[in-house]
Amino acid sequence: MHFHLYGTDIVQQALADGRGAWIAGAPVVHNSDQLTGLGAGYRRAYGYMRAKWADRLPIVTPICPVVPGWRRLLRAELAVRYRYARQRWRGRGRRRALDDPRAKALMLGYE
Repeated sequence: MHFHLYGTDIVQQALADGRGAWIAGAPVVHNSDQLTGLGAGYRRAYGYMRAKWADRLPIVTPICPVVPGWRRLLRAELAVRYRYARQRWRGRGRRRALDDPRAKALMLGYE
């Protein structure tokens, strides 16, 4: 199961229902593998959002705006893959997920 664009969907639903939405700038430790590509789950979520909110497009998201067609998503996919390849070329390689997110939070000064 994938969890992509759910925050965007929640905000769009709130706006469609006549409610408001806001964003909090809060530190978050994302405990996951390094992003090497957007993947099929993100593409499915993007297609779902594009179909569900077709009358509200474009919708701004952190990865790329949801717009008609696939060009922007494909460009974002290439950008992610390019950044990963560049990091590997520079010797940073693939990083694995943290075993202990609390250790990362401590390292970053959150605890």
